[in-house]
Amino acid sequence: MVNNSKGKLMFITLLLMLLLISSAYAIIVPAVNAVEPNLQEKSISVLSDVVGLNTEKYTTSQSKQRDNQFLGYPQTETDTHIVSTEGRLRVTCSYVKDTLKLVYLSDVEGELSLRQPVSNTVEMAKGLLERYQTYSGDSVYGKFASMLNGIESNVDETKYAENVKLEISGSDSNSVSYTWTYVDSNGVLAEKKNVILTYEKGAFKGFFNNWPLYTIAETESKFSAEQSTELAIEASKNFSYPVTCDNGTEIMVSGFSIAPESLGDAKLIYVNSVEQELARGNDPFRLYLAWYIPLGFDRFYSGDVSGMTVIMWADTGEVCGMDRVIVDSEFGASLANQLIEDEEAVVQSSQLQSTAFSTQAIWILAVVGLVSVSIGATQKIIVTGRRKRGRKLLGTLLCALMAFSVIFVSLPSVSAASVTGRSRIYSSVGTKFGYKNGTADTHEENATAELCNFVGNASLDAGYITTNSYSNTINTTVISNAGSDEQNYLNTMVFHSGHLSNPNKAYQASDGGAIVASEIYEQTSLGRHFFVFLWVCVQAEDHTEADGTPVGWTHRDGSQGHPYMNSNGYGAPDGNGQCYISFYGFSPMLSTYVNQSGGYYYNFADVGSPGPCSYFAMKFYYYALYEDYSVHDALDLASGDFFGCNYASTVLFTGYHSWWPGGNWGGKSINGTFYENPLCDPGYYPRDFNDAFSQFPWNEEPRDPNKMQVFGDSNIKLCQSDLTLSGVDDSSNPLSPEFTIDDQTQYSSSCTLVSKSYEVDVNDLPNYEFSHFSYDGVNYYDRPADILLDEDETVTAHYTWDPVNYDLTISKTGTGTTNPASGTSYPYLSYTYAQVTATPGANMMHYWSGAVSEGSIWKPTISVLMSSDRSVQANFVAATAYNFVSYVESSDGAVIDDYKICGPYPNDQYAVTSANENYDVYGEITAHLYFTTLGHIYVYAKAVATGGPLDVYTSADGSNWNYIGAASVSSTNPSWIDCG
Repeated sequence: MVNNSKGKLMFITLLLMLLLISSAYAIIVPAVNAVEPNLQEKSISVLSDVVGLNTEKYTTSQSKQRDNQFLGYPQTETDTHIVSTEGRLRVTCSYVKDTLKLVYLSDVEGELSLRQPVSNTVEMAKGLLERYQTYSGDSVYGKFASMLNGIESNVDETKYAENVKLEISGSDSNSVSYTWTYVDSNGVLAEKKNVILTYEKGAFKGFFNNWPLYTIAETESKFSAEQSTELAIEASKNFSYPVTCDNGTEIMVSGFSIAPESLGDAKLIYVNSVEQELARGNDPFRLYLAWYIPLGFDRFYSGDVSGMTVIMWADTGEVCGMDRVIVDSEFGASLANQLIEDEEAVVQSSQLQSTAFSTQAIWILAVVGLVSVSIGATQKIIVTGRRKRGRKLLGTLLCALMAFSVIFVSLPSVSAASVTGRSRIYSSVGTKFGYKNGTADTHEENATAELCNFVGNASLDAGYITTNSYSNTINTTVISNAGSDEQNYLNTMVFHSGHLSNPNKAYQASDGGAIVASEIYEQTSLGRHFFVFLWVCVQAEDHTEADGTPVGWTHRDGSQGHPYMNSNGYGAPDGNGQCYISFYGFSPMLSTYVNQSGGYYYNFADVGSPGPCSYFAMKFYYYALYEDYSVHDALDLASGDFFGCNYASTVLFTGYHSWWPGGNWGGKSINGTFYENPLCDPGYYPRDFNDAFSQFPWNEEPRDPNKMQVFGDSNIKLCQSDLTLSGVDDSSNPLSPEFTIDDQTQYSSSCTLVSKSYEVDVNDLPNYEFSHFSYDGVNYYDRPADILLDEDETVTAHYTWDPVNYDLTISKTGTGTTNPASGTSYPYLSYTYAQVTATPGANMMHYWSGAVSEGSIWKPTISVLMSSDRSVQANFVAATAYNFVSYVESSDGAVIDDYKICGPYPNDQYAVTSANENYDVYGEITAHLYFTTLGHIYVYAKAVATGGPLDVYTSADGSNWNYIGAASVSSTNPSWIDCG
């Protein structure tokens, strides 16, 4: 009964886990439906009436819709592919509260057919806004358009008109953005209330339309910056946070000293909760004026806490949110176990107490600087979905049940590189060198687990051979995997979340060891790691450093065939098929709520964002792996969902700063001279340290803000295509050619591969001449052909009939006949088999010579492959009474070289066959006798492992078997066994 109860308990536990995971993925993965006709028509109408596309020239090739939520309201996203004789494109539209929120073009091939082509993006933007004014009936878009009057193309500019700020950026690059943002009479921006138009290479790219969704509450600030700062400092006296020491003791930390240098950066912002029930006024789309006040501490407090943030409603003075700022400092972490002895820290109860906030405090979260942590509930806004192949959800859920340290699909044994992509997921978040803050580390580990499992499941759905090792990332394993993947796969992608070890050169494994870039570099000489995303601090400082992490993973070292990656792979993709993403400076924690507004300290200042960083990363992988967008477009669409703008307008791209407490943290010796670390005075990093950094040899130039860097080619796609391989002749009869893709032989008629250009070839087929390849409606006449394989389509090799004949010459010696008759030549179609039979005269036997295989010399009938002109001769000789095996029909098990037993042997001579080494299974030979033999049949054998009996059977007809006996064989020396 006890065992039965345990079994039931385990079953119930597993069932509950499955239900929990399936419900979680039901939230993450949206419903994907066939697009409703009215929505499809609406999206096409937007293309025509707003974008200005001549839609009459296009037809719809496929369309679907995705249903999810945005700030608690239904959001519908349509995804439509249209084609014309001039090209094709994909348009994504989203609608919230019956309002067009997004129009985004991707996968554009050929020239867009516009109704009224214009020469520059200023005129394009103006025309689009005027058309949208007509389409929507909202005059504000005409106001936006009028602000472009007098604006020169290719010039960045900032302009104000009443309550609107216009900012033009990137005019001198491939990508230009026009951003209209609400600004009140005091110059305070409401960054969520915006309209953004983006153009790439002079063509329309995206329309981000958040202005009509948000309203501004009519509130005024009744407090000055100084007054709000004083109130924030007073509130900080009641602030505390939990931390866990190495001995497991959980304590509360409070009683902080505020650094005077950190004050003076209070700013007004417009915010509200992203959750309707917590939002002020119960409307997350209504924005209220609030003071954001950063408070930097005079030193690091336990758990790597460098400061805190306070959010206060500007009209009431009510503190609606406070949170700590956690930095991965390598200094503050060591303070955790000193907490009990720290006279300045107030040690409260080991039973955790929550800080008293208002009802809004749950969602107000500070996200600052190097990294910071959320203590609020996770907001479930991320929208994800199934890709068109629709791989089994049950398999995904079962994989998720395996949770930590999961191998989704084991590494196959392959002798050549597989075209099927490889995905590796790693993490070092759970290392002993975390933040020394139990709550922060737990939140970070949970966020990492959710993200890594999501990436793993999305990789599986996209057809990758996937291993999720995030809970057991060992440095030697990562390096070994890099080498084996480089050899065994044409395309490998890597995701890693964790902590730095050495700036731009190494990061931590889960055991605290260093994953060193120079060691990875030794394994990646083929450059087959095509996408690497490291959510790790300071691993994107320099894309050309010889022993740097970007070069280590991609092998883009500037050598022949491995040019350096472009440093702006998002705005100017280099087209070389590899992309690397990581962080210049410090990365925000995955469990942190990333926010949008600028500000030196509160770099992610708009607390109305929909969730922690892990959600942004999941959104990115959703669009890249489930929905088949390029890395560039997935970044844009994830940013549109998360920030309400394109990626280039996010704080991840533009940069952010963070508070760093004072203190002499050591220095550095260069050529025998000791330099004090420039991080010895308090200030905002790197803003306040640029002057200090520029004085030191290892940092000759002032630093840019911390930011996410995209190196290389963001135009690559991560989603794999299902490729079918076929061949036909000019009469459409099926053929079976052997394909090679990037010199890798494909033995099956289908495969899964990363969407990109490949070199495709096939072998020559006898009696056929290669004509061309066809793929996705396009013919390719080169061989090999470079083909962009980016659709679930068929590559067909076309051949024309071109027969070739070869002659078989037959001769004989002695008494006997052949069929066909000897003494002449016969034509046969090339690469077919010619059959020739020998019939000996009385008391005669025969053997073959010429174009005959070793195992066929004594056969009555032989088959000759006509790969060229061939000759055979039947040799008729007097019959003998020897032991005589005519031919071997089949063999099995350990036996090889079975043909050696064929032929006449005297009674005391024996044929010797071979066996595969270490093949401890039976061997079987089925042989045919030409004449009745005299003497005995022998077996020459030994044991593979240990000695023992060898069972021997013989049969005259292959059906009725006679047991000869169990001879004893040795494992050392072979011996003869008389089979009778």
